[in-house]
Amino acid sequence: MHISSTTGGAIIEVTSSGLTHSCETGWFGSFCKPILDLFPNHRFNGGNNAVSTDPSYFTKENFGSISIDWDERIFDVKVHNESGNVVLNTGPIEIDSAANLSEVELDAVAKCVDGHFLPVMQNIIGLALLVMITLAFSKIVLRQAMKRKSESWQHHNKHD
Repeated sequence: MHISSTTGGAIIEVTSSGLTHSCETGWFGSFCKPILDLFPNHRFNGGNNAVSTDPSYFTKENFGSISIDWDERIFDVKVHNESGNVVLNTGPIEIDSAANLSEVELDAVAKCVDGHFLPVMQNIIGLALLVMITLAFSKIVLRQAMKRKSESWQHHNKHD
């Protein structure tokens, strides 16, 4: 999925996916934002330049930049739209505060495959199975009803 997002906390992650295509141009198009909204826990609000309370992701074509002020010992990571305007921004981060994580802080970092999508997939699969069973049962009942109606019609025509 081609999106940009920012995460906050002890570890800062900024992802930028490129200028060639975006999440909104894939087969999922209009589903891009709702899918991203299902998994907001690793993103922080406040990085979105348009509306600071909006989620910190951008679904159109983009690129990233990093600014480092060595004298002040701060850095800033930005995501820009294809026109170059800043759409996501971490804001200034102290270089010293972005490192030196304890074991507890490292253990608290979400893993890439942490299973957060598993309950959603289980619900989707369960619902799909329920729908398929219902459709199969309905088809059987409908066939039997059609067969009875056909037999009744044939029997009625024989006596006329």
